[in-house]
Amino acid sequence: MGGTRRVHVVGFTTRRICACSACRRCRISSVFNRKREYMRTRRWSIAAATVGVLLVVAAFVISFMVTPALDKLPADTDRTATMSGTMQTPNPSDSSAMVSQSIELERTVKVDKVVGDDALVGMTTRTFTVPRGEGEKPLSETALRFGIDRKTYGQASPPGGAEVTDQKGASVFAFAPHPSHDDATLYDSTLAKAVSLKFSGTKEISGRKMLTFKTANAGRVGDEAMAARLRAALGKKFGTDGTSVPAAVLEKQGMPAAALKSFGQSVPVSLVVASDATIDVDAERGNFVSLEQNMTVSAAIGDPSRPLVRTPVQILNLTSTEATVADGIAAIEDGESKLSLVRLWIPLALGLLGLILVAVGALLWRRGGAVGAGSGDRGPASAGASESAAERVGSLSD
Repeated sequence: MGGTRRVHVVGFTTRRICACSACRRCRISSVFNRKREYMRTRRWSIAAATVGVLLVVAAFVISFMVTPALDKLPADTDRTATMSGTMQTPNPSDSSAMVSQSIELERTVKVDKVVGDDALVGMTTRTFTVPRGEGEKPLSETALRFGIDRKTYGQASPPGGAEVTDQKGASVFAFAPHPSHDDATLYDSTLAKAVSLKFSGTKEISGRKMLTFKTANAGRVGDEAMAARLRAALGKKFGTDGTSVPAAVLEKQGMPAAALKSFGQSVPVSLVVASDATIDVDAERGNFVSLEQNMTVSAAIGDPSRPLVRTPVQILNLTSTEATVADGIAAIEDGESKLSLVRLWIPLALGLLGLILVAVGALLWRRGGAVGAGSGDRGPASAGASESAAERVGSLSD
């Protein structure tokens, strides 16, 4: 039942043999320990493989779902570009002369609202004299809003049905990534229409490839805010509302009476503009990096199609500042670094880590199988063999 008993075997010394079942229990306990190790190994194997698979799936999600969402107009876009140059206006004391002054033009592009791939974008243009005093009000300010497709940077339905300027299907402040050389159009806010851009070659700015586009256009001023300011100046000069000039004033200025006869006492005035521009566009991202613009606004007196005379009322010569070009390049490169991180390095790291964990899980699974096989072979059989040996030795003592 329990304890020990003395056994004498011929030719051997007397020894004490365990007569209880403790030895068997010890061996069975060893089997159970192996079984627990087997189950623990299998659990770790499943956990490692599961986490690995999830990481691989996350890598694919980032590559094919998150990255495209980043490769479009950011919802928090709020940037300002500055151009510097001169503005010429008629000399108040001598109508035949122009007065030139240095100016800066600031153009701010800000995303006001986003719904999916459609964005409501505000573009505010302010003109200041140089040097600019603290708190100085702008000479002029124009605010427009557009419905922009965040992927193509072209026209889109504005979110919430907001009232926007019809950009005639043209781009406003940037092209889509990897812009085409052909069929490029730009919305000219002064003419209030889309104008064609002609590709003229490539160049490098700060080591980045640029596509250069040129455009030259003429027509009636379509910017109503600009037209109102210029009409007010003309009206003050001629004592009218700015849409006409007294024939007597023109006659005093030397215009032939015969040419004025058909118009009666007042001769109509139309505001027309002639402009040319050169735009450097980043070849990869489509951002407008540098802009050079020359614009002459004139008062066309007489028949708009065949005016008697064109009198300049405003001449602008503007170029993007070096700081604006540098900031534009820096913003592009910063965006590309972030995009590269999300597009390549993060998915690559997640994918590799996931594959490693799957491999570790497979190895642990095999190890667990070996432990399980060992416990099945050695545990109960060894315990049974030990029990039989004890019983045989016990029978000798009897």
